[in-house]
Amino acid sequence: MKRLLVLAAATILLGAPLSLRARSREMLRLIKQQKAEQQALKLKEKYQNELFRRGSLSKAMRIQMKHELQREKRELRERQKDERQKMKDQERMMKESSKELQP
Repeated sequence: MKRLLVLAAATILLGAPLSLRARSREMLRLIKQQKAEQQALKLKEKYQNELFRRGSLSKAMRIQMKHELQREKRELRERQKDERQKMKDQERMMKESSKELQP
């Protein structure tokens, strides 16, 4: 019984740093995903600006599209900021829980 308890404690203590490394990999994955989303939005903005330069749209339509793109940028920034903060909070909780488990 004592061996089982020691084995379980050792597993928990050794497993905690591994889960922190997994969290770091998760954070890197999140950052890569967010960069890809930002690049896609920049590409959309580039094509939209090319469309504006052609002059085939009315001024009202250009203004509407410009505001829509600004709104998309703002929403993307906020969503990505929230995702990063959520990930940081999870990492902080994992670190605190691993510190509590260690004697």
